[in-house]
Amino acid sequence: MFDAKKTSFQASRVKWLLLRARFLLLTGALFLAFHAVGNSLDAVPSAPGWYSVPASALENVCPPATTEYDFRGNCRNVIAAWNGGIADTKLNRLLIWGGGHTDYAGNEVYAFDVNSLRMQRLNDPSPINSSSKCVETLSDDKPNSRHTYAGLAYIAHVHRMFSFGGSLNQCGFLGNATWTLDLDTLQWKNMKPEGGTPAALPGVIADYDLNSRSVFLHDTVDFWQYDYDRNRYRKVGTDEPINYHMNGVIDPKRKMFFIMGAAGSAGGGLKAISIVPGSNYSIRDWSISALATCGPLLTASYPGLAYDSVIDRIVGWPNLGDRVYLFDPDTKTCTSETFSGGPPDSSHQNGTFGRFRYFPDKDVFVLVNQVGSNVYTLRLNASTKVESH
Repeated sequence: MFDAKKTSFQASRVKWLLLRARFLLLTGALFLAFHAVGNSLDAVPSAPGWYSVPASALENVCPPATTEYDFRGNCRNVIAAWNGGIADTKLNRLLIWGGGHTDYAGNEVYAFDVNSLRMQRLNDPSPINSSSKCVETLSDDKPNSRHTYAGLAYIAHVHRMFSFGGSLNQCGFLGNATWTLDLDTLQWKNMKPEGGTPAALPGVIADYDLNSRSVFLHDTVDFWQYDYDRNRYRKVGTDEPINYHMNGVIDPKRKMFFIMGAAGSAGGGLKAISIVPGSNYSIRDWSISALATCGPLLTASYPGLAYDSVIDRIVGWPNLGDRVYLFDPDTKTCTSETFSGGPPDSSHQNGTFGRFRYFPDKDVFVLVNQVGSNVYTLRLNASTKVESH
């Protein structure tokens, strides 16, 4: 027998369920848009050159302002205030972390996913440091915001981000703590290692060595090696100061640590350190040999540097323009490649650090230059790749 009331109720319930589903889809989309923005493409274009990834600016995923702090208004300083990044080559992500001093109080971590071409904010900022003191650790046991300089590295064999030192929020004093971030759980740990402590100075440079499975770090005075598995530092080079406007990269094939930037200023130029086991770890100055062909790269402050394993070259971006430099350690010279449509000149002039990285699985470089600009990718010419073999 036809039951009008029951039929009407069922129709109303179906309508309600459809409306609820639409609401959940809408709110879910809004949530995703808040935390991740970028292109719907699933691959970087195969043609050589620069590519501006649409709708990928970091500012689109900054935290909202709260009554406690204007995160969104100050988030530009995640990039502008002397901060770096790492290449998470396991998941193909460029991670960015930093803030510090009076520039930015947030300690959240950002990631550009090279697989999906999306910019993401991986977590929310901690309760900010509301004191006037330069605290190392915040109330939730996570690190205080800081200028990270080139003091970040990717510890590949344990899938962690390494951080040393930095200019702390709020007063700007330099810290000397070693932190690591578990990239699977996003849990921070203050390592408190044994064996000594690098100096708390601006411009620290760190990079991970695949061969020794350790981080090498220059604190602008001394050279250190950090063993995560033993949680121990070892000072391997002493009293060889470098300029604090430089960046560094390890060449794993030649087992060399290269430091570049600030040529023309005391301690700047191109420095080379052998990290072969048993080395004396002394600095060799290659500036004179390289300056004629690598000039703009070596004179830049905190240039972007990355080792390209396919062409076996150090590739550098001098903080502006369409041109990149390919440094050959065997000849101590550079060649260059220029592609139109490159990143806009940096509006903050505070360097690139580790925000220019190479991803070997994709054979592509990724650059984050300004908080309000798109992420850029770069492929080198196919002829360059062929000629290198």
